[in-house]
Amino acid sequence: MAREISTSYGTQPNLPFQDNDFDVVLSFGVMHHISNWLDALQETRRVLRTGGYFVYWGLGYPMWTAKIARLFEDKYGVTIIQDLNSFTPKNNFSTIHSSLSKLAIFNHYEAVYQKT
Repeated sequence: MAREISTSYGTQPNLPFQDNDFDVVLSFGVMHHISNWLDALQETRRVLRTGGYFVYWGLGYPMWTAKIARLFEDKYGVTIIQDLNSFTPKNNFSTIHSSLSKLAIFNHYEAVYQKT
């Protein structure tokens, strides 16, 4: 049986959608452009229904690089993997998959979370 599929986009935070409105939220290379990226994750949690998936791919700064990058935090997000991994279980997300590719000054991090 076919389901209706619709796509939408908005600007984090304060997305113009109802609570528990989406089955899947995708974030590809976005969070490090949002200075208040933890607020953006809260908004993701709000619009994602229970049982839905949050698919993340982006930069994750090691702690030594984050100290330097935080000088620019008012314009850019400094996504730290430890902060992301601390946020998810506290906000009813379980990790389905995660992978880290270490590079020189930052890392690529991908993960699939399910809202429980």
